[in-house]
Amino acid sequence: HRHCPPGNKIEAIENLGATEDQFDTIDLSENGILRLDGFPLLPRLKTLLLSGNAIRRFGKGLEGALPNLENLVLTDNKVRRLEELQLLAGLKRLQRLSLLQNPVVGHPKYRLYAIRLVPGLKMLDFQKVTRAEREAAAGLELDSSGILVGADGRHVVDEGEVPEKGRPKSRSAPSPAELTQIKAAIAGAQTLEDVAKLEEALKGGQGSDDMEEG
Repeated sequence: HRHCPPGNKIEAIENLGATEDQFDTIDLSENGILRLDGFPLLPRLKTLLLSGNAIRRFGKGLEGALPNLENLVLTDNKVRRLEELQLLAGLKRLQRLSLLQNPVVGHPKYRLYAIRLVPGLKMLDFQKVTRAEREAAAGLELDSSGILVGADGRHVVDEGEVPEKGRPKSRSAPSPAELTQIKAAIAGAQTLEDVAKLEEALKGGQGSDDMEEG
């Protein structure tokens, strides 16, 4: 596990080649990173913790540098555009993704779009991906480049955060208590084991009727 102490406020991911791919977890939380890119080839890396940065954009070719990434925690960043998620589509082994406290989560199609783009996802924002969600995601219409298309045939406008009153109601949305728990747990999630324990803790209170098994 490699941890960059908070307070360094690095703005770019660089010089990770010096790690010589010795770590399965890298923690760059609580810095000032602006963009998710700049990775050398790190085939051993499975967990990347980037909470509390200023990330708005993702770089191209993440799948080439991080071919075995399973867990990506981007809680409390500034990702706003739905289209940005296309750049995660190549991460074939990605199973757990958190974009909580990013403006993009306010988009009514956000969750289904992410599930469509990253078919291997099992947990999104610390909520289990259900069979019903997979089926609904499969019905989304995308153009040839993967951009979401609306019923009128036009690209779905996704700039800006959807106001609270415009957000869809969902029984599976985390309660305030769960969100507090998530935030506290993410802050202390240093290993894959911690992330797994967090998932187990958050499964309590959610119905299992529409949960996907496995």
